[in-house]
Amino acid sequence: MDEQIFLVVNLSCFGDVLLTNSLCQNLKLVYPNSKVVFCVDKPFEEAAKYQKDVDDVIVFDKKGKDKGFINLLKYAFNCKYRNKIDASFVIYGNSRGLILSKLLGAKRIVAGSAKKTFLINTPQPNYSGVPQKRSNELLSEVITGKKSLDLPIKYFVDNDENFKSEFYKENAITICFEANNETKDMPIDTAVEIIQKLNEDGKTIYFVGAGISASDYANQLRMNDCNFIDLSNKTTINDLAKVLKMTKGLISIDTGVMHLACALNVPVLSVFFNTSIMERWVPSKELYKTDVVFENVTAENIVNKFYNLVKYE
Repeated sequence: MDEQIFLVVNLSCFGDVLLTNSLCQNLKLVYPNSKVVFCVDKPFEEAAKYQKDVDDVIVFDKKGKDKGFINLLKYAFNCKYRNKIDASFVIYGNSRGLILSKLLGAKRIVAGSAKKTFLINTPQPNYSGVPQKRSNELLSEVITGKKSLDLPIKYFVDNDENFKSEFYKENAITICFEANNETKDMPIDTAVEIIQKLNEDGKTIYFVGAGISASDYANQLRMNDCNFIDLSNKTTINDLAKVLKMTKGLISIDTGVMHLACALNVPVLSVFFNTSIMERWVPSKELYKTDVVFENVTAENIVNKFYNLVKYE
């Protein structure tokens, strides 16, 4: 039984991929000699590759060469794990992941929050009302028959001296204030006030983000005389992890970046303007060095809470 191959299918976004790691860890606790294979969408390969207890990553390019049913068939036919998978875990139970698992010949399929379908051949857990990370962990119980543990997600980066010599600044802080979503984004006036306060205190600031909207946001900050190092659209996921690892902590409105910092054991102040998503996505204070702001979301309160978190005077 210990030589099993487990396939974890998560074709969603950055943060979702990271929050699947504790499922992988739970599988390894029961089956230490098993092989955990992570199937991930192409842009997020690095988010899976450096996770604890992930043995291999296979990339599914859902918006590129693997798009469409014919290409899905080709992908499954050419996959090196075809007819070798003992159990497949399809996060969120989406139809593409279910069909792929079936085509790959998975002996058992455990399917996230999906409704019952003819593709699922295994009893499913009921995890309504629990945080997303915990709901992922519960999937392991279907196969292991053991109570899953609420484990911190973990991501590893190598000690890159060349990278450190280029980017390292003492007392640096990373900020992520834009997520291409107005319900999440930091209002520009609040962001300016935060950065100016950090500038006055002599802190080096790394601004991170992705997409045109992140670049536009950075331009607005510069127009308001904010001093920061703009790394938006300039880092891979692994490079972003290296930056986070070198800084005192992160202030973030983006759940993907905040969970990457958590996985690196970097202090995180999470800021939520959209409180409806907090139950599923806020990092746990029991597992990580983190705090959250969702009331009194002012620049002063955010800076003070962050300083308290990282023990700045």
